[in-house]
Amino acid sequence: MFQCKLRKSNAYGLLFSIIILLFVFQSPLESVSAIFSYIDELASCFAFILIIMHYGLAKRKICCKAVFFSLMCLIIFVISGLSGNFLYKYQPLSLVLIDLLTNLKFFLVLATGYLLFVNISWETLKEYALLASKTASTILFLVFLADWIFDIYSWEVRYGIRSVVLFYPHSTYLAGALVFLLAMLTVFYAKHNLIYIGMDLFMLLLTLRSKAIAAVVVYLFLFWYVLRRQKQIRFRQLLLIGAAAAALAWEQVCFYYILLANHSARSIMTMTSFQILADYFPIGTGFATFASHSAAENYSPVYLLYGFMDIDELSPANPNAFLDDTFWPIVIGQTGFLGTAAYLLTLFFLVRQCFQLKHCNRFFYMGALFMMSYLLISSTAEPAFNNSIAIPLGFLLGMLFQYSERKRK
Repeated sequence: MFQCKLRKSNAYGLLFSIIILLFVFQSPLESVSAIFSYIDELASCFAFILIIMHYGLAKRKICCKAVFFSLMCLIIFVISGLSGNFLYKYQPLSLVLIDLLTNLKFFLVLATGYLLFVNISWETLKEYALLASKTASTILFLVFLADWIFDIYSWEVRYGIRSVVLFYPHSTYLAGALVFLLAMLTVFYAKHNLIYIGMDLFMLLLTLRSKAIAAVVVYLFLFWYVLRRQKQIRFRQLLLIGAAAAALAWEQVCFYYILLANHSARSIMTMTSFQILADYFPIGTGFATFASHSAAENYSPVYLLYGFMDIDELSPANPNAFLDDTFWPIVIGQTGFLGTAAYLLTLFFLVRQCFQLKHCNRFFYMGALFMMSYLLISSTAEPAFNNSIAIPLGFLLGMLFQYSERKRK
């Protein structure tokens, strides 16, 4: 019996290692085979099946109040968006369903992390997680050194400095992978992790993305305050972190929303989403109709209604149109007042659940706060909760919530 449990734990540990490496190297692997680009969708579909089997067929109750309230808010978010689709019929059902899955995949995968590793030894998972995370960090750092010396990969100049991209299609994907590795090395913390944490922080900083620089500042503050001083984050500290992150991102905010107000794609999409909020109160235009990838692929009729075809950066004639480069306009425009309020409440309950981890483990506490901080910071400039990086971060958060609940019981 013991050997059977041990084999099961090792099998899950090996599966976890493969999952980690797939998430870290997903973007580069997509250039090798298109099948790797569907990892997000496969994970979301698997998550949906797992949730149905666990709560539907098994008829189990949701025991955590935060999870229950989050689920109720998500249901309101979905109903609000689908109501817009039903009333206005701007997009076909196939695109609506794809976009719905995209908007829910972070939460679905979070639930998968919560359900998949039930009753599996945390120490076994830690052993495999550290092996995979350290291996990935070492590979990336060695490639970074080789690139810095021999100039192997393409790069861009930001703030007058050469930014790190490596074999990723864009530095933002590398930043996401490094954030996930930092979260893993924090959650499964050990003293000898520090050298790998330092390597990842250095590379993350040199991606020179505003959100990456903000993430480094947030990580260092949390490491000093939560781990070294062993204190809990309070509202005053949250304000200080938010102010520091805003200061670091101010150049980008000023450029897109002030200097280029009503001219940049981000500014126009954001302002138009609030116009839709008023015009289609309280439900929005529906999924796949505004600011999302599905809306961009089939040039949504909503764009025609608001005159986007006359704007160069948003015109259907422009192959590089920035039609899916934001996040909050997706929520605001597609699901209206009701959906936006429900989504914000969902994130509120999720953040509150992260704060509850302080009673379980300070490494979990710091890791969860770091992940949510990065996603929230990134959501101001890109569809963070719908991107591929949201998948591993949501998965890890679900695992932390599961283990903390087991420990409390």
